[in-house]
Amino acid sequence: MRIASRLRAVSIATIAAIFLLAPYLISTLIDFRSAKSDFVLAERIKNNFFERASIRDQYYLHREDQLRAQWEQSKAAADLLLLDADSQFVSAEDRDTHPIPFLLFLSFFANIPSGPCIVMLMAVFLGAAYLFSPRYGVFFKLIRGRHYHEESLERWEGHQGHDHQVPDKNS
Repeated sequence: MRIASRLRAVSIATIAAIFLLAPYLISTLIDFRSAKSDFVLAERIKNNFFERASIRDQYYLHREDQLRAQWEQSKAAADLLLLDADSQFVSAEDRDTHPIPFLLFLSFFANIPSGPCIVMLMAVFLGAAYLFSPRYGVFFKLIRGRHYHEESLERWEGHQGHDHQVPDKNS
């Protein structure tokens, strides 16, 4: 095969690959832009809440009217950001939330420290794992029958008072 024909074949294969992959590349670009706008909005919300917490702490410490006004403005800005988030996350996939960040978000509003909230959540997850673990969980042990090892241990306990002759390896 000549070089010109090889170059033509490679060029045709490359153009065909570009046309086949173009829809995937376009959808990836759209997903990336959407993820980037979600990230920017999440960063704005995070910065607003940290600023709001700082202003709230300063207000509780000094009890000045100016700090209270800033706190109220920050709360209004947070409400606007949450409205933006509500309009931006319209699909069920976008609104799918995981329990820990959601509960930590609620702990912020309930004025519960996040450290103890995380510890309590982990204790709940540990308790659920202890109860519902497929292999060692209490719930599944009640449903499942006894294990063969437990039955063999009971048979072994009946033979412990006997002296069994063990064959010598040298003979």
